[in-house]
Amino acid sequence: MGPPTSNADAGRSVQTGRRFVWLLYGTLAAIALGIALLNLALDYQRTRDELAQRVEAYGQSMALDVRWYVEVARQSLSRVIEKVAQTEPQHYSDVLASATSDLPDGVVIAIYDAAGKSLAFMGLDSGPVEVADRVYFQELRGGRSWVISNLLADRVTGTKTFAVGLRIHDADGAFRGAAIAYAPMRVFSEAWLAVGGDASNAFLVHEEGWLTARLPPLDSEVYDRPVSAEFVASFTGQPSGAYWAPVSPIDGIVRVLGYARVPGTPLVAVIGVNPEEQLVPFWRRAAVVLGILSPILVALGIASWRITTLMGRQEATARQLSASSARNEQLLLEIHHRIKNNLQSVMSLVRTQVRDPAIVAGIAPRISAMAAVHEHLYKHVDFSAIRAPEYIDDIARKVIYASANNLQLKTDIADVELPNRIVMPVGQLVNEAIINAAKYGYPDGKAGTIDIRMSVDQSGMASLTIHNDGAPLPADRRDGLGSRLMSAFAAQMSGTVDITSDATGVTVRTQFPLQPS
Repeated sequence: MGPPTSNADAGRSVQTGRRFVWLLYGTLAAIALGIALLNLALDYQRTRDELAQRVEAYGQSMALDVRWYVEVARQSLSRVIEKVAQTEPQHYSDVLASATSDLPDGVVIAIYDAAGKSLAFMGLDSGPVEVADRVYFQELRGGRSWVISNLLADRVTGTKTFAVGLRIHDADGAFRGAAIAYAPMRVFSEAWLAVGGDASNAFLVHEEGWLTARLPPLDSEVYDRPVSAEFVASFTGQPSGAYWAPVSPIDGIVRVLGYARVPGTPLVAVIGVNPEEQLVPFWRRAAVVLGILSPILVALGIASWRITTLMGRQEATARQLSASSARNEQLLLEIHHRIKNNLQSVMSLVRTQVRDPAIVAGIAPRISAMAAVHEHLYKHVDFSAIRAPEYIDDIARKVIYASANNLQLKTDIADVELPNRIVMPVGQLVNEAIINAAKYGYPDGKAGTIDIRMSVDQSGMASLTIHNDGAPLPADRRDGLGSRLMSAFAAQMSGTVDITSDATGVTVRTQFPLQPS
């Protein structure tokens, strides 16, 4: 009975080995298939996320484009209205041609009287046109200062267009007509549709429930009636975003929609991209993987492991670089903090060791101003620029506190950023102007006011004016150290300084470019 038992045991052992081999093979196959499917799933999700991010960026770019156009259109129309008020009707066409050169080619400008009848066109040869029945004209006549229309058909060419309009009124506010800029869809076609590929679309949603623009344009009644509140709400909850939309009721295509609010307007810019086109590379990758998975399960697993290892190394490198950058920023903050503390220590030593109050009064405010600069730098994460209002106000108050408590401060500073290259000269110039005012304008401790104003023109030239209502500068002090220092600080900013002194006080006026030429 022994041998049969041994054979049975041997058979069972062979079967067990086979089962183990098949089990091992099945386990390895399942693991390889699971890894492949997991990678495909992650790749698919990543592709979807990247597509959504890319489409959102398209929407943001479109919003900037629309914002630029609306601002240029409004500025051009404002110039038209200003010139029309001084021009005879027969010369309106010349006014339009000279005031609208900044607008894109293809934009049509029209002037209408209070009854909605056209007085002149620029960019279109047409006879008289009436728009009194248009909603945008009625809104302007009803009191709105400016409007953006829904998408409409041009009454001369029949092309799809939308209008940006400004109200024309007299000094008493009475309605006198409208200046309108019409933008045909072809003006924006290349810029809006080039990024999304075939079957992409782009449109502007008006917060009041209209489609203001749509590319490619379609002959559809959707432009003439409000869209649903749910449709508008899907774009107005956040400044920008992206989502996978259902089938379009206009053309029956499923798209990923990226949107962004157009600042300063009631519009939301939306770009739709056909995901099937964008997902073609992914489906090709999936077909290749699934087609060759069976014969090279183990090789695929090794390749996947190596790829994930490389990705992990890259991620680790990126983390190291990020940590190094954070450490460098922290060190820079610490440097500015220590410099500020050291300057305060120096100021304390000056006050305790220097016996002459006049010397202390001349040195302490300068040290205080330098300390304020470094204090601002270590308190701001963005080292490239500092906000002018808070910086100049802070410097001035510290100098006044250090040199003359009898002075009041008034400021009107343009809300702009000061580049780092001029931060120190600006602070030192303000410092010197206030020190001179306290020393010569109010020598007897009389109360007074320091008035600091700063404005920036369209060319980027800043004008900084520091006025005190104290006594005029003594004749022998008009070319003193303080004046020479202020001239030097202005030169560091590539600017000029002019100091005037009369019965109303002393005015220091500096002009300098915010950006280097």
